[in-house]
Amino acid sequence: MRQIVEDVLSTIPDSESFATPKYVLMDEQKRVGPRLEEGISHSSYRVIYGFSDSHAYERFRSHNTNDYRPYPLVKGYLREQLQSDSERIGLIVLNAVSACDEQLNAAAMDNVLQALEASEAKVSSRYRLTYDAATLAYQVDEHDK
Repeated sequence: MRQIVEDVLSTIPDSESFATPKYVLMDEQKRVGPRLEEGISHSSYRVIYGFSDSHAYERFRSHNTNDYRPYPLVKGYLREQLQSDSERIGLIVLNAVSACDEQLNAAAMDNVLQALEASEAKVSSRYRLTYDAATLAYQVDEHDK
């Protein structure tokens, strides 16, 4: 029971810090992320969902009908993404509850890679995605620091 409580507490934000994601969502061979609004968000960012543990993923799965499966977040994948697409900022959504949450927090892929390489338990969220029900898509904004 104590481990479950610690796992849940690790997914709660602490001053814009979240548990470091260790899993992504896959649909066949493609990593899945939220739909972005056409325009600046769509052309400036590429976004995937990330989860710190199975509890966070199962919570997301209980609110969604798609049959996505979790897959380990691999450091090599992050390195490849950072090298292959330098035009867009890579983001990882942190422990989303559903595919249409009003707001999502995200960390830059390079920050997640650094956290994974240093075995850090938390990563900073510097981006917020806001859902627009009219377009059924998200707008990306960087947090003011």
